[in-house]
Amino acid sequence: MEDVYGYLDQFGFTKKKRVERAATKLRRNDLETFLEGYAEVIKKGTQIKRGSIGSVDLFPDSWAAPVPTAMIRQLSLYADVMYIHDPILNYIYDLKALDINPANVMQYPDPEERLRPLLGRFVVTIQEVLQIKPLVSAGIIKIVPTQLVGYRKDPGAIYEDSFYGPKGSAGELAGRPDPVKRLPKAICDYAASNLYVYPVRVVKDRYEIYLEEPLSPMRTIAVGFPGEQKLKIFNLFEIGEMDEETRSVGVHLDYKGKGNPLDTETFENWVRGSKNSFLLERLNALQCDLYLAALAGARFLTNLPTSRDLARLDLKSQIDEAPQGETSVYSLLQTSLPYFRKVTERQIVKARENELAFYEFRVALRKALKEIDCAGRQLNQEEIDDVVRDVLLLPLSKVETRMKALRRNVFVDGVMLAGTLAATLLGGGNTLTAAAGLLVAKQTMADYKEQKADEDKIRESPGFFYWDVTKKARAQERNRK
Repeated sequence: MEDVYGYLDQFGFTKKKRVERAATKLRRNDLETFLEGYAEVIKKGTQIKRGSIGSVDLFPDSWAAPVPTAMIRQLSLYADVMYIHDPILNYIYDLKALDINPANVMQYPDPEERLRPLLGRFVVTIQEVLQIKPLVSAGIIKIVPTQLVGYRKDPGAIYEDSFYGPKGSAGELAGRPDPVKRLPKAICDYAASNLYVYPVRVVKDRYEIYLEEPLSPMRTIAVGFPGEQKLKIFNLFEIGEMDEETRSVGVHLDYKGKGNPLDTETFENWVRGSKNSFLLERLNALQCDLYLAALAGARFLTNLPTSRDLARLDLKSQIDEAPQGETSVYSLLQTSLPYFRKVTERQIVKARENELAFYEFRVALRKALKEIDCAGRQLNQEEIDDVVRDVLLLPLSKVETRMKALRRNVFVDGVMLAGTLAATLLGGGNTLTAAAGLLVAKQTMADYKEQKADEDKIRESPGFFYWDVTKKARAQERNRK
């Protein structure tokens, strides 16, 4: 991954504060060049290796919302390795769709204005990638170019299922086999019962999806599974007459209701084709995720019921209602960890260098989080906070008290030792004074070794890891008070 950060450096993306200034100099061609080069770098520099036996590695669902940086940091207290889908590669497709997506064109008629919101999102993404650099460099976070592995339709490209008529799609009229018919019957039945189509209208140059309104012939619809935010907009363009000189045809999207009326047969064929297209895209993404997760020996992490359902039906996956350890992850994500907001990525990396303390902390954390999972009901925030207090705050307080006591004892013994050595040196060769000094020094060294052993025991306790990782954050909190 160092190649990735080296590539970002070439464009001036070295620190979070400098990203915005460097990005403002980018024109559309510059951004295209950057993204093309970045895709090559990440493709060459990515190697997915299977984790060691017993390691807790997590691979998130690419169809779900991207894992926020705060959540990535929190999961780094639990997982040995956390995979994330490359957030920069998405801009390759976003840039291609910039002048093709009707929503973009309607909202920003000026092409230059159209680029600005995308650049704003791009700046935030680069800053987030830079923020997690210490975790990436330490191998705790691994960025995967998932978008380059799975199949994805190119924005603006024309496919056989882009055109429909009363007798079906252009592909069907040409005798092409329907790929959906090759899917298991259980998948088709599931889609028939759970895949919904919603009417879409343009309101003030924006798409509005009407979830409760019945469907009627129109040229813009949304398709998706219930409970998922990722609905896909489909448009049915009108085809103009062929230009005899250029031998080309134009397409037109009527969103103001002034175009040619859409017949019921064409509309129904298009709706069916759009649902099939969405289902195949959804399955392709899931298959890609599960393949990469299996390759890495990682647990597939998803909060989408549809992903679990489709995996069980289509892929004969071993995904149960909740894979072992996965429920603990979900519980961790809904807890508010004390003092953790001020902890830096570098402090997390440094604390994790104590592998034994990290292991003991994770065992204790998993045990405590199972209380949430085994409750058999949705716990309220107060109950969750009680679990957090028991597993984090109480051990934190005990470790703090014991470390302070040890430091105080070591300080006192250190003064005694220094005084004894001084007495010996200043004794002018007095044998009795020197002998007495050496006896005290010997006892002091024995006490020091015993205290050192006590400190080592504390370092191996479940509470030490979180005490260590939040040490500076807690000090800042005390100084502020």
